[in-house]
Amino acid sequence: MIKYKKMDFSLHPKNIKVVFVLLLVGIIVLFGVFSKPLKDFFYLKSESFQKILWDSGTKVFGLLDPIFRAKIISQENKKLKEENIQLLQQIVLLNHLKEENKMLREALNLGMEKEFQLKIADVISEDVSRDMIVINKGAGQGIEKGMAVITQEKVLIGKIEEVYNDFSRVMLVSDPSSSFPVELEDGATGLVKGEGNYSLLLEKIPYNVDVKEGQLIITNSLGAVFPRGLLVGKVKEVKKTDISPFQKIKVSLLFNPSELKRVFIIVGY
Repeated sequence: MIKYKKMDFSLHPKNIKVVFVLLLVGIIVLFGVFSKPLKDFFYLKSESFQKILWDSGTKVFGLLDPIFRAKIISQENKKLKEENIQLLQQIVLLNHLKEENKMLREALNLGMEKEFQLKIADVISEDVSRDMIVINKGAGQGIEKGMAVITQEKVLIGKIEEVYNDFSRVMLVSDPSSSFPVELEDGATGLVKGEGNYSLLLEKIPYNVDVKEGQLIITNSLGAVFPRGLLVGKVKEVKKTDISPFQKIKVSLLFNPSELKRVFIIVGY
């Protein structure tokens, strides 16, 4: 008696693969034989399913689109901000150079380049506890203690008191420890001393010298503290007493410390 082997159609992974391959081949064959009718039937039955997929994809894209756009806009804004910062930096640099050129032209008009070797510095802070300012030039730029600091109008501001590598402290002429020889327009000589709080006092002017308010005071070469001819201030008030051989003269500064932005340092003369 002949025994036939029983076929195994269990849901084994290998069997599922075989069935899938056979179905795929069958569909391909049917498409070749019943091309148009089968295609029409397939498209008709799958139309609603395709529409669902399309609508779902459109909705998902619609939800994600603002996110993508926001990211792009954020990146563009960041780039624009960086470009704006660069432009602002260039504008600041150009304005800085413009102001320096203006100062140099004014100095040239006064002939200072023939009298002095100059360096330009920015005022970076003001010491409110003392009559001092800080500038952005120091030993690294050839600045030394004792050098005179002036404005572009040839007005004496003070002298370098402390020097660091990239900045220096300038003692103003009005500092209480400041004292140097000067002369009036008529040639009378005296001594200017700082009183603090941006005030000056002119001493050692004899009683018989005629001093008027508004007279200009300049440096002289006595003592070799400053070059001769720098403007120091102008006479504000004159007091005489019979008990003193000298007059007491108050002097006004010719610059406003709070408005100083750039100065010249006399590095040689």
